This record gives sequence, C-alpha cells and structure tokens, in this order.
Amino acid sequence: MTTSPRLTDYKVLVFDCYGTLVDWETGIYEGLKPLLLRFPGAGWSRGEALEGLERAEKKIQAADPALLYPDVLAKSYLELENELVERFADGNTPSSSSAEDAKAFGASIKNWPLFPDTAAALRELSKTYKLCILSNVDRGSFAHTHAKLSTGDTNALASPFYSPDPAQEWWFPQRIPGADSPFSMILTAEQVKSYKPALPGFLKALEIIRDELIGGEDAVKNTMWVAQSLHHDIEPSHKLGLRSTWINRGGAAMGAEKGPPKYTWTFSSMGAFAEAVKNEKA
Repeated sequence: MTTSPRLTDYKVLVFDCYGTLVDWETGIYEGLKPLLLRFPGAGWSRGEALEGLERAEKKIQAADPALLYPDVLAKSYLELENELVERFADGNTPSSSSAEDAKAFGASIKNWPLFPDTAAALRELSKTYKLCILSNVDRGSFAHTHAKLSTGDTNALASPFYSPDPAQEWWFPQRIPGADSPFSMILTAEQVKSYKPALPGFLKALEIIRDELIGGEDAVKNTMWVAQSLHHDIEPSHKLGLRSTWINRGGAAMGAEKGPPKYTWTFSSMGAFAEAVKNEKA
C-alpha cells in the first residue's frame, strides 16, 4: 500500500519568482499603461493587455534564449505596440514609442511589488526546507528583487549582500558573509541561457541541488516545485517527475495551461502554503 505524499517529505523547494512571489502582473500592467492609453479604441482589459504582452514575450524568448530579460521586455513592448498599431491605430493615434520608452519598461523589474504575504512565508518555509529560485530573468534585475524578498521591504535596493558574486558561476546567497537571504541557491535564465518552459534550467537546477545542497541524493525525489505559472513551471516540472504545488493567485492572466492538472497541491497564496507546512509539522 502506497501512502500519499506529504508536504514535508521534501528537502528543497524551488520557486518561480515573478507571478508567485512578486506581483509581476501589476508591475507589467503599470508599465504598459502609457502605451495602452494611446489606443483607447482597443478597449483592452487588464487581462487582455497582459495576454498580449505574454504572446510577444514567448515569441521573443523562443527566438533568442540568450537575450537578457530586460531586453526581452523591451522588445515585447515594441512588439505589442506593433500589434496595437496594426489593429487599432487611427488618425488621432500619437507617434510611436521611443527606444527609451521600451528600455524603461525593460528596466521596470526592480519596481515590481512583492505579494504582501511573500517575505513572511519564505521565512517560515526556510525553517523546513532549503529554498531555491529558478527565474526567467537576469542576475542584475534579480538582485533588486532579492533585496526585497530578503528584507520584506518593497523599496529595498540591491546591495553587496543581495547581489551575485561575479566570481561565482552559480549564486549561493547564504554563503555570502553577513547576508540575510532565505535562499540557498538562485539560478536565472541569464546563467543557463534558456527560458522556461524549456527544460535546461530545470535540469541545471536539479544538478546543482544534488551536488551542492543535498549531498548527492536524488534531487527529483527530494525537491518540490512551487509556482503560479502552469505553463512555465508546473507543466515542465511534471515532465521531469517532480511533485509540485500550484500557488493559484486568483484572477491571474499569465501562465495558463490547458489540460488536466499536473500539480499535487494547490493553495491560494504563499501564506496559505506556509501555514499548511507549519500545521503538518505540528
């Protein structure tokens, strides 16, 4: 007789960041508002605008997996603008965006807000697991987010404690003297030159977890994936035999996936997930 898996059966959690820990949809939508205001005839809802940006982003990431994420965002902004021009431009539409507008949108990652329950949930979960990140972003942008996640201060900025060591191939924040990070390992698309849902980042993360964090034990058996995006994380982690937890942030427009559920557990927030782990241990 096989027993059902428990949340506390695992040694390592790997998180998606943007969408799961950080409210990237709010950050992206705020950055798109000046562009959307130029096309009132589109009448796009927030969800339609985000889906449009996601369409552009997927195409650009697939075409150039080595492109840094701020450049992906900048190109996606211009791609979305081209779609709006083709479909909704009229004689009253203002002139096109500048390269500076697109670059500013690409640089907005550092301003994206945390979900309110994120920092406390990470601290609670770090009492039970080694916490890791695999994110479709670059190291420089993530340094700002890392400071927010580590301090809980939504205005925190990158510092030597929260930035990658340029001499290290991989990013192990807790090995930096004086660092107060909840994460044992951070891996970005910049390092693996691959964007999720492609599998190279997942495979590299599991390799590092096995060799650096759990002493050569089976990484698939000892790792749970935690994410909001079904498309970017839950589906590909399932292909590798990993158990996963879906953080089902209600009303999310990005990261949807068709087909039967591939996750083992689901919670409405990081706070609810952390509380369930705490209760299971009690």
